Amino acid sequence: MRRVVRGFWGPRQESAEQLAARWSTMLGRFTRLLPETTGTWRTVPASGTGETLRPDEESLLGALRAAQAADDWSAADGTSLRLLADGAAPGWKVEVSGLAGGTPEYLLQSLVATIVSPDGAELPDAGLLAALFFFPGSRTTGT
Repeated sequence: MRRVVRGFWGPRQESAEQLAARWSTMLGRFTRLLPETTGTWRTVPASGTGETLRPDEESLLGALRAAQAADDWSAADGTSLRLLADGAAPGWKVEVSGLAGGTPEYLLQSLVATIVSPDGAELPDAGLLAALFFFPGSRTTGT
């Protein structure tokens, strides 16, 4: 079974430290809602190898800064980050990706979580949606 949970919001300039705090809160919520994940995550960069990290603010700040450096970062565009749950239980895959912290003219800031689970597994749909909804001013959708 596959679930995609998406959140969108308008331009909002945020520092890498603020983004790290938001991502840490969100990943902590996902780990509590999906005990099939181990609580560790692997970055999925556009090029190069990923790194394993814990969802604490310090680790996420390092990942965000690395993403900014690799992406020829622009404060207007925001920071793009993609993470995959590391060591999830068999049959489970959890991926979270987002673009946040910028004030782009045409792109919405967004966060997308994709959860693949074994057939018959019950997912906490409302909880997953709420895990994204802590972004003030967001409009969240689930499909």
